[in-house]
Amino acid sequence: MSAIAQVESAAQNLANNDTLYKISEGRFNVGKIGENDLLQSELAYLNAQTKYENAKVTEQQSKQTLLAALGLPLTTNISLREPSETSSMRVTPAEALARALNNRSDILNF
Repeated sequence: MSAIAQVESAAQNLANNDTLYKISEGRFNVGKIGENDLLQSELAYLNAQTKYENAKVTEQQSKQTLLAALGLPLTTNISLREPSETSSMRVTPAEALARALNNRSDILNF
C-alpha cells in the first residue's frame, strides 16, 4: 500500500473511531455502557490518531526521498497522487540496466 493510500485509510479510520468514541461518551453519560467500554473506545480512538500521524510522517518521508532521488531541493512543494491506470509496458532486465547506466546522474553531470 502506498504512503498516500495509508494516509487516506488512516484518516477514514480516525474519523470512524472519533464518531464511535463520541457515541460511547453519550451512552456512558446516560448510563448505557460502563466506564471500561468508554475507555476501550477512547483507546481505539487514540490508536487511530497515532496511526494517522505515523502515516502522515511516512508520506512526508516518501516525498523527501523522492525529491532527493530526483535531485530537487527538499523545499520543493510537490503533490503526489496515485496513477489512475498502470502501464503494461514490459522492460527486459538488460534494457533496464542499459537505460540506468545511460541515465545515471553521474554520467549526465559530465
